[in-house]
Amino acid sequence: YLVLVYLCAITLLGSYRSGVKVALWLSLMQFVVFYGQKSGTILERFPTNSVADTEWYRLVAFIFALWALTLTTASLAAVNERELRRRRFEFEQLAQMGRDLEDANDPLSAGDVLLEALTDTFGFRRMALFEVVDNAPPRMLTARGLLDAVVADFSLGENSVLKVANDQRQTLLV
Repeated sequence: YLVLVYLCAITLLGSYRSGVKVALWLSLMQFVVFYGQKSGTILERFPTNSVADTEWYRLVAFIFALWALTLTTASLAAVNERELRRRRFEFEQLAQMGRDLEDANDPLSAGDVLLEALTDTFGFRRMALFEVVDNAPPRMLTARGLLDAVVADFSLGENSVLKVANDQRQTLLV
């Protein structure tokens, strides 16, 4: 059982690739020891009176458990590594967006930087940036992924989400 705990620790703390390599090594070593004992090359320290077939089935069962644990742990570790890489990429993209926003000269160029970064980083297909001025309806400044005709003829509907958000002065989850 300690071998299985050791293997699980290597897979989780090292990497899933290391865990698979160690599992392969341990499996090969089990076969080498088994066949070495069977041929008499390696002497058994604690000889047993069991039948060789029983030892073979125990060996196969152990190796099956070893690989089941390794592959399960490795799949979970691989998912965690992918998630960490994705979050690192998003963090780097947000840092780049911050640097680009520092270089923006006016609100419209800052809006373009924001929309471009959101499109590239998070894969949003359609976005629009609106200007909100007190006592005036929101005005669309720029958009991405929308038809030009829709942008040119933009007007707020009476019950539109944007109008409700502007009137209530809060973010709405749509």
